[in-house]
Amino acid sequence: MFNSENKINSVNVTDFIFYNQPKHYHREEYEKVTQEIIGLMSKCEEIISIYQMGEISAPGISDIDFIFVLKNNPKNLAQFKKIFSECYKKYGYFLDPFIIDESIFPDIHLIFPIFDLKHIYGKKLEIYDHKNKKLINQIMLIDFITFYWPREFLKILFEKRDLFKNKTISLVINDLYRILNIKSKYRLIDVRNLLCRLNSMKYPLRILGVLTNKKYSFLENTNKKISSLRKDWFIMNKEKRIKKLINLLVLINYCCLDLINHFKEYLESRNDFYIDQLKEFNIENTYGIISYKKQWNKKYYFADTWKYFNKNKKITSILPIIFAPNLIYFLKNDKRFIRNKKYLDLLSQRYSLIKKQIQYLNKYKIYTGCFFRFDYPFEGPKSYKFYISLMNCLKKIIQ
Repeated sequence: MFNSENKINSVNVTDFIFYNQPKHYHREEYEKVTQEIIGLMSKCEEIISIYQMGEISAPGISDIDFIFVLKNNPKNLAQFKKIFSECYKKYGYFLDPFIIDESIFPDIHLIFPIFDLKHIYGKKLEIYDHKNKKLINQIMLIDFITFYWPREFLKILFEKRDLFKNKTISLVINDLYRILNIKSKYRLIDVRNLLCRLNSMKYPLRILGVLTNKKYSFLENTNKKISSLRKDWFIMNKEKRIKKLINLLVLINYCCLDLINHFKEYLESRNDFYIDQLKEFNIENTYGIISYKKQWNKKYYFADTWKYFNKNKKITSILPIIFAPNLIYFLKNDKRFIRNKKYLDLLSQRYSLIKKQIQYLNKYKIYTGCFFRFDYPFEGPKSYKFYISLMNCLKKIIQ
């Protein structure tokens, strides 16, 4: 029972507290909200353009991914912040904003994998058509695996969290709960957020397919199950849909390992890195712990992860060492392990753009809207949405 794989497969609905359940909205309501958001945000002098990424594939679950393009040197940011805050409070359920300045926007395909971009307001800006799309996709897929998968899904499965992020409040609440003999840490699942995260796994699958020119039945079948759950969410009874959600949360961890394994084989078939010179190492950053291994085998992944978890109570992302050169270059500007000069040039451009966006947001104290923050300092107040969700969760626990 207590071997690592059984531990993952034996999770149960009763192990979790579920909050932020999706609300039933129709597609027409999304269209109305989109127009109202455009109407509000277009009043901002500093906004040059508004774009929308992706589509509304599951009304009530999907959010609207807006990109607000601002002037390079905004003069009236107080107005933008005021209107943006009003917009977020009124339409926070729908709104998932990204904020970028006009000098960076033409290179947006170097920053984020965008498959469907629609211009919806303002000036239609030039977007560069980069020739080395395969190398860009390869760079992005390594970065996303490094910082997200499968660790993010394993964290949801196993990490117990305080109800409050503020340390002082947590200490007070934990003491109170101890006196009342109530658990102070819980396995919390933000239902709507998880449904969106599961859906986002279709993008790395697309990238892998483009890179290798192959189809992967296990990954594609899992994506179909995710799409089906999202589509049928509001016509299923609560018990059935939550059970399916947990089953998919377990299954997606195996998908991540499959994805990493196929991608590792693809990278090994190329000649972009000097891997023989690399030694195994661990690194801890704000995302958690990453451990790079020369002999990576998906069969032993869960056992090794569980070993680390028992030791330090953190989910560790164990990755093939061939994924390491990106991070080494980002953190240390060390290019010794990158053989392909075109790859290095694109990597340098990408990280320069990401840092530039974060510096722009920090400079003007805009605390949201970052595409990909890596381990770069990016500070700001807690999300209004997240605060409300935790308040609702606490009410349910106390009741």
